[in-house]
Amino acid sequence: KLPWKVGDDNILAAADIVYVLNDAFRINMGSEISFLKMLSLRLGYVLGSDSYNFTAGFGLLFNRYRISYAFVPFKYDLGNSHRFSINIYFN
Repeated sequence: KLPWKVGDDNILAAADIVYVLNDAFRINMGSEISFLKMLSLRLGYVLGSDSYNFTAGFGLLFNRYRISYAFVPFKYDLGNSHRFSINIYFN
């Protein structure tokens, strides 16, 4: 059963394989641990990508609003990527 519970915290793990015809495949793996139903910490790793492999981020949940941030350090002088998103949930 996913996500797993450790005390009051949830742990989620996910992985997928991406294969493009006549190209190499890529494996994406990630995990998330949630604290107090409000803060989530995230880590990810990509096998088979030439430009990046490690990702990290967090999420905050306030009432109907979710704010997410992800950091992706790229190789080969591509710089770093900072990704933000804001979600609003309606009932």
